[in-house]
Amino acid sequence: MSKGLHAAVDFSEKLQHIFITTANREGLAHVAAADGIRLGEEGFFHLTGWYCETTARNLEENPLISVVLWDPDTDVGYQVLGEVEEIQEKASLNGFLPETDEFQSLPQVERDLLVRVKEVLLFCHAPHTDRIMEPHG
Repeated sequence: MSKGLHAAVDFSEKLQHIFITTANREGLAHVAAADGIRLGEEGFFHLTGWYCETTARNLEENPLISVVLWDPDTDVGYQVLGEVEEIQEKASLNGFLPETDEFQSLPQVERDLLVRVKEVLLFCHAPHTDRIMEPHG
């Protein structure tokens, strides 16, 4: 599995968007964008981003996550399925002024997610088989 993960992380360096999907305990899905992905210890990777409270709440209830790394121009990509082992808050931003913020936004928090890899799949828009990336050798 590590070769598939390495390939996915290397591939992500040329992408502008990394999408993650979480779900609450009832299974209601929520999509968010990550700022970056990097390798961790064997079988783990990190996702960093300014995730909204829905993403954080979902991960507290249900730690399973799907990460999509996809280049729409070439229709080549990966889907990494995993389980969040740890959430670390890196920074917070509370620069909203109550008189100008009609939605009364919550402070924004940059989080680093430590994810244990379960599967790395090929991903594309075209018909495909969700083939699991097998380690080569």
